[in-house]
Amino acid sequence: WMVKLCKDDPLFVNEINEYNSINLYPNPVSDHLNIELVSTKAELIQIELLDLQGKILLIKSAHTSTQNNIIKLDTQTLNSGVYVCKISDSAQVRYRKFIKVK
Repeated sequence: WMVKLCKDDPLFVNEINEYNSINLYPNPVSDHLNIELVSTKAELIQIELLDLQGKILLIKSAHTSTQNNIIKLDTQTLNSGVYVCKISDSAQVRYRKFIKVK
């Protein structure tokens, strides 16, 4: 099966991408996770770290600028496993997975 959506189709979503890229590193992480955002506008974002059950483990707000932004998160207290980083701004929500190792 193949589904093709056109701009006139009501199911078509024209995604506005305010971030040229989002990178998490190192992955796997042990002590500190770097979130690198290349943004097209300056604004306040919210970052949440979630476990795979959706429980919020950490919330951090940060201001981005119209350049390369690096936000550091302390992951030392997390147990080993897979986690999700949720990055929200005024227009969109993005999710990235990462692995925590001791």
